[in-house]
Amino acid sequence: MPPKDWRKDNPRKYRLKARFSEEEEQIIRDRAAAAGKSRSAYMRDAMLNAEIDPPKPSKSPLDVDELKAVGDQLNELAKSANSGKDLDPDHLNEVLARFRAVLAPMLDKDAS
Repeated sequence: MPPKDWRKDNPRKYRLKARFSEEEEQIIRDRAAAAGKSRSAYMRDAMLNAEIDPPKPSKSPLDVDELKAVGDQLNELAKSANSGKDLDPDHLNEVLARFRAVLAPMLDKDAS
């Protein structure tokens, strides 16, 4: 615990607001009482000392690598088309089908 004169040099000037349900507020009140702290001290301690897991990536690296590979193929086809070269329609359809197959599961994950 910091020394008593600590607050003089470090006044608490900022107020954070949060909304809680009645049940959540009761849990906080009960836990603060059990810890022998005020609600403010309890919540401050919980927020400043809590370990929070980093967010999980929304896409697996495999999905991203696969999408990049298909994107590279599409880019090459676009370069060929822009330079006036004839495109093989079968190859274009294969690449587009692969692109749709890779993209569809990613879009389904985002929707859920």
